[in-house]
Amino acid sequence: GNLTMSERYSSQSAYHELYEKVIHNRQISLLGHDFVLIIDDLISYNNHDYSQLFHLFPNAILNVDGLKVSGIGSREDQIITIHQIIDDGLKINTRIGNESKIPSFCSEEYEKLIPCYTVSYEKSGASVRFITLLEIGKVDESLEIALRENELEIVSSKGNYIIELQELSQADFPKRISPPIKKVD
Repeated sequence: GNLTMSERYSSQSAYHELYEKVIHNRQISLLGHDFVLIIDDLISYNNHDYSQLFHLFPNAILNVDGLKVSGIGSREDQIITIHQIIDDGLKINTRIGNESKIPSFCSEEYEKLIPCYTVSYEKSGASVRFITLLEIGKVDESLEIALRENELEIVSSKGNYIIELQELSQADFPKRISPPIKKVD
């Protein structure tokens, strides 16, 4: 994949074809010190049920507000907030421990499991895109996120970013596809 770096951000892309007849293209970008942008493109000719999973840290208190989820720890700065940018057809599911068929645990020590929350975002279709912004640390109340056609704008007290996105297209399947982010300003 491509690696791009500047003083304001670092971004790495990669893809795989481990799922039958599906290309999974992912780009992860660190924006400043407080944001991680994840773009997952899953491309196929056939319909699939796709899931994007996040495992929270041990003893996190879960705060769910629509599709926005925060994991809050014992310290004031121990917070992660998951913002889903594209909500069209997206469903959310949370679980911990043995609450479901798929257990949700983590481990800080060998052979010692601790119940930990798993947050699952689910979407169906032939080709889908997840755009997720992880906010690390105290929630920025001034955060504004706007998606317009192929441009994502993130405005916060910690920095502003305009991200030019590549279009998601089945025409790219089955050949290798380019990274979803074209440019970051």
